[in-house]
Amino acid sequence: MINSSQFFEWLVRHHTTVNLEKCLPYIEEGRIYQNGQPLEEGLRENKLYPGVIIIADGKNLIQRLKQDGVAWGVQEKEYTRVSDEQSLSNYLSNLSNTDGAHIFDSVRGVATRARKIRDPLNLSYDFDPYDENMLSSMLPKDFVASDESVPLTEIGTRGVLALEIPQAYHQAHAFQIKQTAYGKLGMGKVAHFSEQGLVEEFFFRQSENHLQNTLNPKDSIQGVYRRYAKAGNELVKVAEEVRSLVYNPALASKQ
Repeated sequence: MINSSQFFEWLVRHHTTVNLEKCLPYIEEGRIYQNGQPLEEGLRENKLYPGVIIIADGKNLIQRLKQDGVAWGVQEKEYTRVSDEQSLSNYLSNLSNTDGAHIFDSVRGVATRARKIRDPLNLSYDFDPYDENMLSSMLPKDFVASDESVPLTEIGTRGVLALEIPQAYHQAHAFQIKQTAYGKLGMGKVAHFSEQGLVEEFFFRQSENHLQNTLNPKDSIQGVYRRYAKAGNELVKVAEEVRSLVYNPALASKQ
């Protein structure tokens, strides 16, 4: 079976290096600009890097999703070996089309793309991804926007899918690199979902130490890691870690 926490960290490092580097030249006064405007949190997508959703599990996940009529247009002849952090980063960097979803078979260590993932047929009758009360039992209130200004019902099509698949395939995990801006910086978060809902997430923010940001701008972007657990019918945050990120500030001027 998949080592889900390790896989999540591989995605975080890809986001922190490859995706963040693409955005650095467009940062002005701590915000990423796109088409001359800063990205509005929870609403606008960052098009400087691709978003992706990966459904992962153990043996025969690809075949099960296909046979159940959940995954359509599976590119069976285009399996890619994904066995470590570098091969996963290479796979993501070489994607020619990020539409649909990607499926990772952790036993065989291969990934492929499905052109379309439909709603699983065996979802519980009371699963309603547009019910705010149900979503609040699987997601923190600030999942879409850090100030809770955008309702959970705006999680988007991929976000709904990331919640649905583990509900129908209880051993499956869903991972998402989001494009929708989270926080003032303007990058999306990395999220990991299981049957309980959100398991862990990672996002960027500006350091709260304004003096440090002025004196040492290379440390002005931080990474925030949070982990969640189910307590009854509530999802609670059980851990938070602030990670320092170091990058070359010379890259952060527009080219």
